[in-house]
Amino acid sequence: MTESAQPTTTTTTTAKTRSTAQRWHRLTVLCWLTLIALLLVWHQRIPTPQPMISLSLGLLPLLLPAPWLLRGQRGALLAMAVITLLYFCHAIVALTGATGETLWAVAELLVSVCLFVSSTLTARLLR
Repeated sequence: MTESAQPTTTTTTTAKTRSTAQRWHRLTVLCWLTLIALLLVWHQRIPTPQPMISLSLGLLPLLLPAPWLLRGQRGALLAMAVITLLYFCHAIVALTGATGETLWAVAELLVSVCLFVSSTLTARLLR
């Protein structure tokens, strides 16, 4: 009787872990989309001689792992966590340097921290 109880417990634990990983993955995708939208709006406000070049340089690292990130592959989630550190550093530099961009930099900082934590936790739960 105890032998039949163990697989049920393992199955229940696996189902709970999978459900938790799916919730964290949804948060990861939401933070990822929020960071993309934030960068799009922020770059529209900055007058640059070549706006498409600066926008593509800002968005390209986020868009490279997109197909695998949306599927929830562990490697893409870990890559996204590393990529997010670039945006974290950018937010810190913008906070210390540009005076008129404080609100945008704080938003980028919060979203990048949320994206880092959620992608890391999702990758850990998918082990």
